[in-house]
Amino acid sequence: MSAVDWLRDPRARVGKTPCDAVHRENGWQLLHYRRRAEGLAYATPIVMVPSLINRHYVLDLLPGKSLVEWLVARGHDVFVIDWGTPEGEDRFRDFDDIADRYIGRSLRVATKIAGCEQAPILGYCPGGTPPRSPRRSPSPSRACSGRGRARGAWTSTRSSKRAATCRGS
Repeated sequence: MSAVDWLRDPRARVGKTPCDAVHRENGWQLLHYRRRAEGLAYATPIVMVPSLINRHYVLDLLPGKSLVEWLVARGHDVFVIDWGTPEGEDRFRDFDDIADRYIGRSLRVATKIAGCEQAPILGYCPGGTPPRSPRRSPSPSRACSGRGRARGAWTSTRSSKRAATCRGS
C-alpha cells in the first residue's frame, strides 16, 4: 500500500493473511493460517499467543509487515489465538482457565491438525519488558542486549541446554 493510497483510506487493513478458525470456545478462537502453495517446510506447528489485551492481528499487521505472513512464506504451520472481545461473563475467568485450559486446548488442536505430538508456543506481550528499578538495575535496553546483570539468567547453560533439547524438526 502506497502512502497516497493510505491517505485516501487511512483505515488500517490489518490481519489480512488468509486464515480459518479451527476452534471456537467462550469468545476466543484458534486461527490456522493457510499454508503456502509450496507446502510446509517444517512439520512442527507454531502456536502464537498474544497478550489478553492485544488483538491477534498485532502479529499480522500489514502485508510486508507481518510476522505471521513471514512465517507462512517460509513454510511454517502457524496458529494464533484470537482472544476476542471481553464480555460480561469473562469477569469469572481466572488464570487457570486461560493458561491451563485455553492455551492447552489450543496446543492440542494445533498438534492434532498438524499430526505432531508437540508444538512450541510463541508468546507476545509488550508488558514483558524488564522493569527498571531505581536501585542498580540495568536499563531495559542494557538488560536485553546482555550488558546488564540480567544477562546471566538469560544466557545460563542450564536454560541454553533446555532450549536445545526442545528444538525439533
